[in-house]
Amino acid sequence: MKIKTRLQIAVILTLIISVTVSLFIFSAYKGMNEWGQKEMATGRISRNIAELKIVTHEYLLHPVERSLMQWKASRDSLARLLAEEINIFEDSGEKDALKKTLKSLERFSDIFAELATIPGEEREYDGHHKNGISKLKVKLTGDLLVESQAMVSKVFLVNQVIDAKLISIQRKTGLLIVILFVVFIGLVSVISLWISRSIGAPITRLEKGIRIIGGGNLDHRVGTDAKDEIGHLSRAFDGMTDDLKKTTMSMVALNREIDARKKAEGELKSHQEHLALINQILRHDLTNDLVVIQSAQNLYSKSPEEEYLNEISTRTEKSFGLINRMKDLESFISRHRELKMYKMKDILKETVENYPSTAFKIKGDCQVMADDSISSVIDNIVANAIAHGKADSIAIKIHEAMGMCEVRIADNGTGIPDEIKEKVFDEGFMHGDNAHTGIGLHIVKKAMESYGGYAYIEDNKPNGAVIALRFRMVK
Repeated sequence: MKIKTRLQIAVILTLIISVTVSLFIFSAYKGMNEWGQKEMATGRISRNIAELKIVTHEYLLHPVERSLMQWKASRDSLARLLAEEINIFEDSGEKDALKKTLKSLERFSDIFAELATIPGEEREYDGHHKNGISKLKVKLTGDLLVESQAMVSKVFLVNQVIDAKLISIQRKTGLLIVILFVVFIGLVSVISLWISRSIGAPITRLEKGIRIIGGGNLDHRVGTDAKDEIGHLSRAFDGMTDDLKKTTMSMVALNREIDARKKAEGELKSHQEHLALINQILRHDLTNDLVVIQSAQNLYSKSPEEEYLNEISTRTEKSFGLINRMKDLESFISRHRELKMYKMKDILKETVENYPSTAFKIKGDCQVMADDSISSVIDNIVANAIAHGKADSIAIKIHEAMGMCEVRIADNGTGIPDEIKEKVFDEGFMHGDNAHTGIGLHIVKKAMESYGGYAYIEDNKPNGAVIALRFRMVK
């Protein structure tokens, strides 16, 4: 399986997992929202019942026209609310409880209407009639209290059931989300490990085999049956080793064979260094891109915005482009080709397109001698300025200096402390909380040396850092 296909599978699997988790969380939220609406509905009903009881009590104390109008308005409002809110309850028990509440409200209204018809003044009646009216008022008032309490009790019971159900759903949902999150992290880790082992491990084996061959063991073979780019490269090395062995075994032109072997050994050493550089570039750049893709996927699962998908697509295409450039570089190593000519400005423009949120200014141009890893050289410097230096603006100047083409990449970030300026190009050197593999600028140094040039660091004014690259220039 080709490296490009593996990366596509990893991205697709991660997206599927992210979408599945997102759909579950959305479904759980929807269910909790429905029960929350029911809880709010019972709360509104309870408040209206309490308001009706207050207005009723006020009328009983002060039976005037204004109090009666307030009571009717409160009663009508409660009746409309019960009729409207009953539709959001699907459970038959809950609906029955609300229907009974509505019937209690009707009986409450009937009792109140009867009570309102009793004369407020009793001085006009004799003792017998006064006593009868007082008893009737007491009875009706008691009936009102019974019916109002019945309404409150029914709504309170419904509210208790809803509260218990909502708490249960919240607990189950929380537990399932934690489980899904753990599963998600585990699957992403497995996918990342698979990608790392399927690409990094074969390159390491290839590098070890080349070192054995370079030590003089021409019977050793590094070729594999793999159909990917690394397998093709390893078989190409085996073919070259066979040719070298046949030449060495020829006794007819021993001196010529010895010279050829020395030359081949020198080339093998150079090829080994190039392959080590390819190995570092692939592991470093692909790891960085996968970290960005994983981060964008996590953000998309929380907030499905288009920019996160665009970031995933951009980083995926960038990874495919890197693999293709490294494949071309493999061909260059196999065919013993010399460095070729590049227009520096074209390389820079292609690289800065990967960082749309950073402002770039490019001035000047020249032609240099390099290979296909030149894009990774520029990309590593720009990525370090943005990730570690927190730069949001980068100015690039291309000009001739001391017979060479100098590319000055100046950022407005936090800069590089003086005490580590001499160490940043060392392999494995890391600095700061967000350091990664510690090979980004080491790749820059090794590549520039293979081009016959070099790199150095200066401070930018008023802040930031300048990384200058000097290439062999083509006039």
